[in-house]
This record gives sequence, structure tokens and C-alpha cells, in this order.
Amino acid sequence: MKTIWILLAAAALLAAGRAKPSKVAPIEVQDGGTVAVYLKPLGADARGLSISLEGVSATREDGTAIPLSLSLSDVSGETAGRQRLLAWGAIPPGSYTGLAVRVKSASRKGAEGTVSLTPAEGPASVPFPFSVNAKRSALVAVELDAVASHLDESGYHAVFTPSVPGKLAVGLQGVVSCPTANVLAVFDKVSGQVAALIPTGRGPSSLAIDASRNRLYVSLTRDDAVATVDLLAGDVIGVMALRAGDEPGSLALLDNGGTLAVANTGSSTVALLDASGPTLIERRRVTVGSGPRYLLADKTPGRLWVFNALDDTVSLLTLPDGLVAATVGSSGGPIRGQLNRTGSRLYVIHQTSPYLDVLDTASFTIVQRVFVGPAASAIKVDSQSDRVYLGFRDSGSIEVFEPTTFLPTDRFSADSGTGYLTIEGDGNKLCVVLPQSGEVRLVRLVGKSTVARTDVPEPREAALLGER
Repeated sequence: MKTIWILLAAAALLAAGRAKPSKVAPIEVQDGGTVAVYLKPLGADARGLSISLEGVSATREDGTAIPLSLSLSDVSGETAGRQRLLAWGAIPPGSYTGLAVRVKSASRKGAEGTVSLTPAEGPASVPFPFSVNAKRSALVAVELDAVASHLDESGYHAVFTPSVPGKLAVGLQGVVSCPTANVLAVFDKVSGQVAALIPTGRGPSSLAIDASRNRLYVSLTRDDAVATVDLLAGDVIGVMALRAGDEPGSLALLDNGGTLAVANTGSSTVALLDASGPTLIERRRVTVGSGPRYLLADKTPGRLWVFNALDDTVSLLTLPDGLVAATVGSSGGPIRGQLNRTGSRLYVIHQTSPYLDVLDTASFTIVQRVFVGPAASAIKVDSQSDRVYLGFRDSGSIEVFEPTTFLPTDRFSADSGTGYLTIEGDGNKLCVVLPQSGEVRLVRLVGKSTVARTDVPEPREAALLGER
């Protein structure tokens, strides 16, 4: 029996040595940092090339290769006409000499047809010194250099040239939270290209922008904390610890940025933080319904709506006293809501109900229930047109509703389930977060053309300078 186990173990080791998976699941690395490798759009010289990748690794100073999760395995003119996320992962802290790209196959299309290019043995080395730790991430932009890439007697040698993206002006910034990667990705609202990663702590989720001070607040769900980011410097300038088990999620700014409200899903409370000074200070804590999932500032100053997903209620808090002024039943697990342009109606979507509730904010009563379909997951009201945009977790479409009759009037294609919606006011564009496909899209509200697409690892929520 012992001999059989030894033979089985040896066979397993041999199989493991032969197996070379194309993707590596992201892992939690103690005190480590995140590295993301972005492929620049292919130039004219590279458009005829097609390369299939086996993997990408980060190379430590001692030569050890740390595998990354491969996001794009097939590189061609069809798949890399824009910036693409090539690979990413959490890696151990320390210094690295660069990257290693393993090519599985390659071909070139020319006037006489497609020619197969047998890759040379060993990975393509990409020298690019960088270091990571819990407070430092690395973003590497690489370009497939078709001119320097060459074929010799040992095979085809793909050459990738690394660089660091340029810094964005604050007014052009969009930010998306990536909880699995423990970073914020900063992207250009015009081109969609990712320009920086900001390490935040564990589980960044909800975002709130104070545009007047160029600050961004981020809830850190797995750290039970809230981080403050200086958008000019692109760094975390402070982290405020909440209570153990709070599991903070949704954020809302009130009092012209003087108060930051935090929904604590784990403790069923809302923490009211003084945000007027250089650091956050907890002023008050209010017990609300079970599992507060979302916060929404009312049109009337000093009022805050709380969506309690686990006990099927929506509550209204008054500030600064933090009193619960009203609680309304809304069955199905209310998870998000939006006010109409005047603030007289609150539209509520649910986790398990296919209905949208319309709440009269003066009488605190549900005046209408509208069937919108199952798994509504995102909602946004355009403050200019009053149209209601609804995204769905299991559907690749975004429905547009006219607010008087609540009949669908238009539809946007999203290709996969929607996690979050907002509107970029400067360019009149709908910002769509697609967690399943790892993408953020900017789509024109008029004409519905896609303006920009941004690859990010497992996005959660987006915030834009100039959003409405």
C-alpha cells in the first residue's frame, strides 16, 4: 500500500510539472502588493501578428518567478486594438527585476497568407525594476515591439517594451474600486486608459468624491476602516479605523462635504464622520435596520436615506442629530435607490424582488410597484432628463424608463451583468461597471456609442470627477 501511495504521489508531481495553466487564481499575500500589466494598443507594424500567451510572471531579484493571473491570453489586432489588462496579481513584498512572458504560439498574416512562427524556448524577458508592498503597487505598461521581435534559428522571439503611464490631470480622472486586488484603478475618462493604481488596504468598495477638496473617500470592508485619498497626489493620506465587525460599505457625503456617512453592514449601524478637518472623526453612530446596504443623500439638506437589505425597509435619518425620522417597508431586500429630479419620488430596487418601488418622500408611502424584471442590480436617474437607467446582474442590457408611465423607452447593450451605474456630466456619458467581464465602459447617452472601455481586475464601483 505504501508503494502505491508513493507511485501515485510521483505521478501527481510529474503531471504538475507538465501542466502549465493559462490562468492563476489571485491569492492573498501577507504584506504584499498588487502588480498589473497593461498591454498598449497594437501599432500598425504589429497588426498582422497573433500571439497566444501561456503566462506572465513577475521576476524577483533572486530569479524566482511569481505567476500572475493571465487576463488576456490571445493578442491580435482584434483583441488588442485598445489598452488591455494583460495580467495582474498580488505578489510578495520586495524588489523585482521585471517580467517574464511565456509565449505558447505565434503567427503572422501577410499577403501570401498566415505563417506560423514557432516560439523560442524560454520566456521573453521584460526588464523593468519595481517594488511592491502593502502600501505600494506597480502598474507596468508594455508594448509589443513588432520591429524588434524577430525569427532566428532558435525560433520566434517576441519583444515587449515596458513603460510607466503618464500622470492624469485631476479633471480627467475616473476611479474604480477593485476589492480583490486591494487597489483603486485611476483611468482617463476620455480614452479609458488606466494611468495609476492606488493601494488602499483590504477590500476597497464604495467611493465618495469631494470635488471641492480633490479628495476621495473609500470604504475598506475587510479592514473595518475608511481611507482618504488625495486625488492630486494619487496617495492615501489617512485611514480611519471603525469598530471590529463593522464591514463598512456604502458612503454618502452630506453638508457640502462636511459629513461622511458610512453604512456598516456587519453592525447594522450608520457612522457619521466629521469630514471637515484634515482627518476623519466619528461624531455619532446610529442603529438602523438589519444589513444597511446603501446610503443616499436626500435633495433636502440634512436628510439621509438608508436601504436595509436584510429587514426589507428603507429608513430616513435626519442630521446632525442622527434620528430615524421614518421607516418604510419595501419587500425583497432593498439594495439601491435614486431620487427623481425634484426629490419627490424615491425609486428602490431589490435583491430578490423583480419589482421597483416608487416611494413618495413627503408621505413616506409606497405609491407604485413597477415590474422591471429579476436581478436589478444598479440604478441611476439622470438629473437633467429624469430618465431612469436600470442595470441587471444577470442580463447584458441596461433598460431606460420614462419616469411618468415607467414604460421602457430605450435599451443599452452591456454584454454582461451590470454592477454599478453613474453619469459623467462633462461628456454626457453613462458609466457602466461590469464586474463579470472586468470592465468599465463609457457610453454616450445620445447615440449610445461606446466612447471608452477600461479593463480592471474585478471592479466594484466607479466615481468620476464631473459626474452628475
